[in-house]
Amino acid sequence: MIRFTGTYTDLYELTMAQVYYYEGLYTKQATFDYFFRNLPYDGGFAIFCGLEDLLDILENLEFTKEDIDYLYSIGFKKEFLEYLKNFRFNGTIYSCYEGQIVFPLESVLQVEGNLVEAQIIETLLLNILNFETLIATKAARISYIAQNTSSCRFWFKTCSGSRWILCYKSYNGRWLSFY
Repeated sequence: MIRFTGTYTDLYELTMAQVYYYEGLYTKQATFDYFFRNLPYDGGFAIFCGLEDLLDILENLEFTKEDIDYLYSIGFKKEFLEYLKNFRFNGTIYSCYEGQIVFPLESVLQVEGNLVEAQIIETLLLNILNFETLIATKAARISYIAQNTSSCRFWFKTCSGSRWILCYKSYNGRWLSFY
């Protein structure tokens, strides 16, 4: 599995986190909801996927010495970087289940934590959940269209996700597997 560090985010997120730190807001608790506004291709639903990968990555997310050195080289302040050296995500994630059908404008996942934690994980969360949900949804739609077959199997020879996607989803009594 690819090891993600705290710099797997946008500079915007880190800049905002530094502002929260220097304004004394970094311990302030916040709640963020993950949802989507529109379905691609007028599909009617999405299959939520990516939670397990997200939780695995968050469990070990930290800023390495190389991350800290790089951030210092582009202008982040030493005091804030000292804070990031001990960064761990200690927030709480509430979510629907992997494989659950979800719809636009409904909260799919909720993050509770301090402002810095929630800000730093935003890009990572969006990349993992959006990609894996897209793939699971596409597979469910293909399975629905191919009703006369017992199952559909997809082998991803290349995948831009954090690892080979390994999840099983039940749709109309047929199992789909993604490798």
